[in-house]
Amino acid sequence: MMRTTGITAADVGIVLVNFRGLRDTLPCLGAVANLRTPPRRVIVVDNGSDDGSAETLRRELARPGSGVCAELLELPGNEGFAGGNNAALRLLLRDQGCRAFWLLNNDTEPDPTALDALCETLNGLATPGACGSLLVHMGGAGRVQCIGGGRLNRLLGTACHLGEGMAAEAAQRLSAKEVGARLDYVCGASLLVARSAVERAGLLDEAFFLYYEDVEWGIRLRRAGFDLGYALGSVVHHREGGSTGAASSREGSGPVRSRFIDYLTLRNRVWLMRSAYPFALPLVLASYLGVAVNRCRRGQADRLGLMARAAWHGLTGRMGRPDLSSPSNSEDMQA
Repeated sequence: MMRTTGITAADVGIVLVNFRGLRDTLPCLGAVANLRTPPRRVIVVDNGSDDGSAETLRRELARPGSGVCAELLELPGNEGFAGGNNAALRLLLRDQGCRAFWLLNNDTEPDPTALDALCETLNGLATPGACGSLLVHMGGAGRVQCIGGGRLNRLLGTACHLGEGMAAEAAQRLSAKEVGARLDYVCGASLLVARSAVERAGLLDEAFFLYYEDVEWGIRLRRAGFDLGYALGSVVHHREGGSTGAASSREGSGPVRSRFIDYLTLRNRVWLMRSAYPFALPLVLASYLGVAVNRCRRGQADRLGLMARAAWHGLTGRMGRPDLSSPSNSEDMQA
C-alpha cells in the first residue's frame, strides 16, 4: 500500500453535524475559523432539525464578515451520527483535493493548532488510518474525557475511553506512540481519517444510528491494515452530551442518559459484538443481568423492558433509527 504523506490542514475537509444544536454549532464554527491553518472545506450538515437551526445557519454562513467559510448540507430527516457524517463524506470524496476528513462534534471547540497536530500525527503513522485528539471536558476543571479514543472489551462489548477523568496536564505528558498502540478506536468527537482509509474500509455503519459507530469503524480500519494514532498536541474542548441532548449530572461528570440513549447504547453493543466478535455474544447477553441489577439499584427498574427490547433488536438486526411512530416504542423511550 502506498503510504499517504504530506497531508496538511489545507488538504482536509471538516464535517460538523448539527441537530437542534445551534447554541453549540456557532461557537464551534467560530473556533474552526480561528484554526492556525485554514482547512480546504468545511461542511455543516443539518440533520433534519425542526427548530429553525437550518434557517439560522443559512443566514449566518451567508452573512458578509461572519468570518465563517462553510457549506450547509441540509438533510430532510435525522440520519443519526453515522448518516449525517456519511452524507458529507460522500460529498467530500468527490473532491480529489480532500486527502483527509476531520469529523468534529458540533459541541466542541478545538484549539487553533488542533488540526495541524492531527495532520502531523496522521502523516507519521506507518499506514495512516485515523487519529484522535485530547478531548477535555468543557468547564470540567481541566479533566479529560478521552485521550484519542479507547479500548473495547472483546468479551463484554463495553467500550472505555482512555484517560477518562485524568487531569489534562498529566495526559499531555503521556507518550503519544504508546497511547496510539493501545487504541481500538478513535473517538468520533474529533477524528481525522485519511481518504485512502475511507476508500478501502468504507464509510461509517449507519445501522448504529448513534453510539458505537466510531468503535466499529476503528475495528474495521484496524482489520483493513490501517494504523490508529493519538495527536498529543491536538486539544479539543468538548461539551459532552451537547450533541445528543444528554444533561450532565454535575460539573465534569458524564451525562445522564435518557431512555432513548440508554436503548441505543444497549442495542448497539449487542449488534457490534454480533458483527465483530460473535463468539462473545452469550457472555455479553449474560452481562445484561448485571446491568439490570444496577438499573434497579439506581431506581430505574422501569427500564428493564427497554433493556430486553434493546438486546432483542440488536440480536435480530432491527437497527437504524428506532421507529418512534410505534406506540410501544414511543412510550418505552420517552425521556
